[in-house]
Amino acid sequence: MSESQWSEVNNALWRGHGGFELTLSPLLFGLLGWWIDRRLDTTPIFVITLAVLALVGVIVKIVFTYRYQMDLALEQAQARRAAAEADLAATEAHR
Repeated sequence: MSESQWSEVNNALWRGHGGFELTLSPLLFGLLGWWIDRRLDTTPIFVITLAVLALVGVIVKIVFTYRYQMDLALEQAQARRAAAEADLAATEAHR
């Protein structure tokens, strides 16, 4: 496999893990809350609280990661545009 193919696979896995994180984090925290509720003989307050906190945490992480990736892509696009404009100016100067 070439380096670019490995890069594509790595990027796809990186993007795809958000779905697992979005599903598994609230589930695992909910199970932890269920265990705590059973130990303390309480209503499902810990199940609900921990699952909601995990869901909010995952959503916040996804939003911040998305914003960071978009800022990075914008910087890269601006750098490419500036380089292309500099090349064009240099080409026109030689004419």
